[in-house]
Amino acid sequence: VCPGHAPTLMANAVIAYGDQRPAESQQWLDLILAQPRAYPDAAVLRARIAIEEGNLPFARRLLAQQIRLVPDHAGLHETHAAALYLEGNLQESRNELTMAGKLGAPRWRIAYHLGLIEETSGRADEATKLYTEALAGNPGYEPAESRLKALQARSATTPRP
Repeated sequence: VCPGHAPTLMANAVIAYGDQRPAESQQWLDLILAQPRAYPDAAVLRARIAIEEGNLPFARRLLAQQIRLVPDHAGLHETHAAALYLEGNLQESRNELTMAGKLGAPRWRIAYHLGLIEETSGRADEATKLYTEALAGNPGYEPAESRLKALQARSATTPRP
């Protein structure tokens, strides 16, 4: 009846993604993104799929385009930070996470991702603090627990001068 109804297309995309059918999800998302207005949630999911497939340039281009259209969408900045992190651009990733936090992204999630940046940068103590903060905001968050345990195990086996 309404083949271009963005909320229906988005629901189909989310269902397909949840059912491990990323190609089908991409098709639904591309139909949304071809429409003449911004759909940041569709762009976030489409970029996540591209990142999972290793297509970081596409994800970055899509996110940059959508950020120009909707600069106050925290999810766009957070996903852009992920793509930048995976490319090794840690400072720009940090900047995007800071922006996402200011726009309302959950602090525990921002802390976790900042912890990844600190850990990658070799600052284990700062990463530990950030993972602890992530767990305080979302108790039982397994990725933060796992990173924290690994850092603690490394520091326990590293001889102190």
